[in-house]
Amino acid sequence: TTDAFNKMRRLARFLGISSHSNQTPYEFAHNFSHYIPDISSEIEEISHRFVLETYGAKKQDSTDLIQVRRTWKSLKYSLMRTLRNIT
Repeated sequence: TTDAFNKMRRLARFLGISSHSNQTPYEFAHNFSHYIPDISSEIEEISHRFVLETYGAKKQDSTDLIQVRRTWKSLKYSLMRTLRNIT
């Protein structure tokens, strides 16, 4: 989960969307979703799972990890489709 969240943050920086170290994961997700609303549900899900794992001491089981991978793939696919439509 942490890996997917960090990849999402790097992706946001690559796209020029600012991410400050003092932002909460939820603030980051809201900001990122504002720029690309088509993938807001994926952004919010990854961020929420990250918060649960990091701050809620909820250990992710294999089902959770599979879901995070699926969500990350969906986010990447949707973003690539959106970028293709822009160019």
